[in-house]
Amino acid sequence: MLLIMSPPPDLAPWVLAGVALHGDSALHASQFPALSDGMLTMRLAGDVHQADGQLLPANALILPHAQPRAYLHLGAVQVLGLILRPAALPCLLGSSLTGLAGCTLPLDTLPDAAHWRHTHQQLAEAPDDTERLARLFSALRPILHAPRHQANLHACQQLIQALASTPLAATPPMLGLSLRQLQRRSQAMLGLTPKQYQATQRMQAALLAALRTPGTGADLAAHHGFFDQSHMARELRRLAGAPLRELRAPQPPHAPYWPLQVGLHLG
Repeated sequence: MLLIMSPPPDLAPWVLAGVALHGDSALHASQFPALSDGMLTMRLAGDVHQADGQLLPANALILPHAQPRAYLHLGAVQVLGLILRPAALPCLLGSSLTGLAGCTLPLDTLPDAAHWRHTHQQLAEAPDDTERLARLFSALRPILHAPRHQANLHACQQLIQALASTPLAATPPMLGLSLRQLQRRSQAMLGLTPKQYQATQRMQAALLAALRTPGTGADLAAHHGFFDQSHMARELRRLAGAPLRELRAPQPPHAPYWPLQVGLHLG
């Protein structure tokens, strides 16, 4: 069972959605594409292992990653999570994202560790997933609404808007930066280099368009700025972890690509 909930309006600049997953033993894995956003997760039941075999922390902050990622389930799982826009991540970390791309951090290692342990207990005691996600949103609010984070929110939004609307070569002067300064700012605020961020965003847009419409690969490639269809195919395989025909195929109820349903809901 999958529940997707929009954030309260005051959290929308920081949070894309809340997600609750109940996966029975038939759901053996979760397959995520490369992500330019982060995730805060709380696991209430079951074990989830990362691809390297390490156990995913029960309470974790998953930072943006420029490669697809698989999680292996051992038995039934129950996980609550928030999909976080990049501006929220330094607020939770208490530092920049420089050097942390692809990292998964236990919430016990972050500045508000006691707060998150208390939140986990509140979720365990909640009567249903709607209430659990409401409590998780509420737990995030006092951290993100601290006045010191407003300047970071504005700067991050400005950077994302520039990267989304301007070719990479033209972005530094648009922001009054050198190329080296842009690289440093992007890694500090987004966790990814400008090139990685733009490639991930392009892949996500093309993949979601492909899942929504029956258009040809050539049409999708042209519309989303790929050199040609083979270029798009390589990028989708590299960043989404599978060829487009596999991702487009009808998915059984327990398919590992369930995160794509979340993307379709948000898009």
